Amino acid sequence: MKIHNLLSALLVLTACSNNVIQEETPKILSIGGTTTETLAALGLMDQIVAVDITSTYPESIAEKQNVGHVSQIKVETILAIPGLTHVVVQEGLLPEAIKSKLDGIEILSVPLEFTTQGAKHFISQLGKAFEKTATADEINQKISSDLALLPKVTADCNLLFLYGRGAGAISAAGKQTIQNAYIEIIGATNACAAFDGFKLLSPEVLAASSPSHILLFDHTYELLGGAEGIAAIPGIRATAAGINTNYIVLESSLLGNFGPRLGEAALAISQSVQESTLKL
Repeated sequence: MKIHNLLSALLVLTACSNNVIQEETPKILSIGGTTTETLAALGLMDQIVAVDITSTYPESIAEKQNVGHVSQIKVETILAIPGLTHVVVQEGLLPEAIKSKLDGIEILSVPLEFTTQGAKHFISQLGKAFEKTATADEINQKISSDLALLPKVTADCNLLFLYGRGAGAISAAGKQTIQNAYIEIIGATNACAAFDGFKLLSPEVLAASSPSHILLFDHTYELLGGAEGIAAIPGIRATAAGINTNYIVLESSLLGNFGPRLGEAALAISQSVQESTLKL
């Protein structure tokens, strides 16, 4: 059942002295950084009462109850959220075993395909569900306007996205990832298109990727020790990216989410590539 139809079933008749019928305001657990950013952009920030650990944007989301990582979340934790009426989640993130035990809570699970149209569809579906269609349309128009400004990047720009929690645990992003989608959107080539998902970085993976540019979250860049730390990774100095210190560092929620700021993220990557090309 769609949310905007379901809301009528959530009417609560309150015995007030003035006999006013009040409609219950949805109280949402938002799971996934893209989901939370989209709900906030739609104007539903006040309805979000809890989030998962990947939800970091906007910054004020830190004030909400945090239920931890979705891979470790417990049914009891969700059911203990005061007044919770809805769980909104990107399809595939919340295990079915948990969904089946959330009696009395509406679950909205929306698919997110890592393409521009997929992101727009995701935004539109959430907008429709919460009767924010006009706002969703405005967000999607902003994405289109931003993408129309993308500078031309050639396919010989070979981008390698690195994600790590430290020097000993660095992974590269292959296809079927948000970062691969951004690389394709700007017209560049994913240096690790030979595999799907994330794979631990090894000298063999690095040699096969031969990147011209390296793309990183800001926190990964810091954890690795900045430019010097990246250069110390075995094999990096032999790549064009390492030789020319072509490192593109972006805020993690911008590069890690795939929603309302999709156009902004693509622009930031593309412009950084252009700037690094000009310096050579």
